[in-house]
Amino acid sequence: MKYFGVFSLVFFIPLITFAQIIITEIMYDLEGSDSGREWIEITNITTDSIDLSTWKFFENGSNHGLVIFQGDSNLSANSSAILADNPSKFLSDWSGFSGVIFDSSFSLKNTGESISIRNPDLSDVDLVNYITDWGAQGDGSSLQKNNGTWLASSPNPGVYTSSSGSSEESSDEETPSGSSGAYIEPVNFPTGTISTRILGERIVLSGADSFFEAESLGVEGEKLENAKHFWNFGDGSIKEGEKVLHNYIYPGEYIIFLDVSSESFTTNEKIYIEVIPSSIFIVESNKGFIKIGNDSKKELNISLWILQVREDFFIIPKNTYIRSGGEITFSNEITNLNGSMKSTRLLYPNGRRAYEFNNSPVAVSVAVATPETSVPTVQEIVKNEAKNPIEEAQLTATAVLNEPLQTSNEGRESFIDKWILALIGIILISIFGVLLMNKDKTVEGFTIIE
Repeated sequence: MKYFGVFSLVFFIPLITFAQIIITEIMYDLEGSDSGREWIEITNITTDSIDLSTWKFFENGSNHGLVIFQGDSNLSANSSAILADNPSKFLSDWSGFSGVIFDSSFSLKNTGESISIRNPDLSDVDLVNYITDWGAQGDGSSLQKNNGTWLASSPNPGVYTSSSGSSEESSDEETPSGSSGAYIEPVNFPTGTISTRILGERIVLSGADSFFEAESLGVEGEKLENAKHFWNFGDGSIKEGEKVLHNYIYPGEYIIFLDVSSESFTTNEKIYIEVIPSSIFIVESNKGFIKIGNDSKKELNISLWILQVREDFFIIPKNTYIRSGGEITFSNEITNLNGSMKSTRLLYPNGRRAYEFNNSPVAVSVAVATPETSVPTVQEIVKNEAKNPIEEAQLTATAVLNEPLQTSNEGRESFIDKWILALIGIILISIFGVLLMNKDKTVEGFTIIE
């Protein structure tokens, strides 16, 4: 028992010290607009005052400073203080509040997140990983700590009372096994932040599907599994998925915003996109090669675009670029396309026609490109989540290329008409020859009497 007493003293004293300041109330989702009206209550459960002027409130991957707005930055023993996003708005909601208020600019997520109070060494002193299942979702309630349990109840800022009837520090000393007490929370919940970045071209063509992918990492830098990815493309279109395709109809400058959530962790990223009119065209098409040109002032990516001659097609490989004002020649030995036929088409990856080369090349309007036939788009095939862009392009191309070519049917009908006429001519000549042969024949032993 002697050794057990020494072990208990050594093992649990650091935890008691660790829990000197705890988070005791969270107002994260107010009724109506909650911009600037969110707040946190913290409580000093020790027997000494603590100067919080150099402490930090950690939220959404940032350490927010604590600037005293009302009262004293030395928080008295067994007393509480408010960390307000906007102290003026807080006092507007709680005009009779006369306690300690710290100004700390932050924005609590209504979907839940991990927050903590940190000492001057930036070590977590208390951490809470709140979730929406705990309640207080825009119904006027706040989350309040009661004997180690979080409950939704009517807000009571600046007043904290543990239902155990004693401070949490004394409760910790009496129950060293950790069955209750706020200081256990940092052991139970993960710390850190997740991250994400958007992969994709920053200059894309109007009328063509562009591929974007989220690279999201967990708190330890590992690939984030089963996360939710929400995309806003800045043109009124939104999608969900780790990999997405999007078609900007009109040229312009857009902002893509990506919001990622995984359990209680959230993060976001945004990039700027320039959408330019399509200036890709077929320069020349003959039996030996097909040449494509770029008439714009930008280097452009034509990955997974499609060359089509009659019912044959060739998918341009991934990571194929055309420099500004440049040209690319595709040999027949590679494409197996006979470019000397009447028509050669250049299709977007989604199967829509971008350019058609005839005896007199005709460009197709690209500001609003429309399919020539009712075929499934790439988005319909992959259901907003690209699994393999090359396979999708092949599927789309196959669907588009199943459309019969009118010129080919006309040629076949003309060919059949010629054969029918020739056959009729042969039959008539044969009949005429038989008649002539019968006329020259005579019959012996008979005389014709007129």
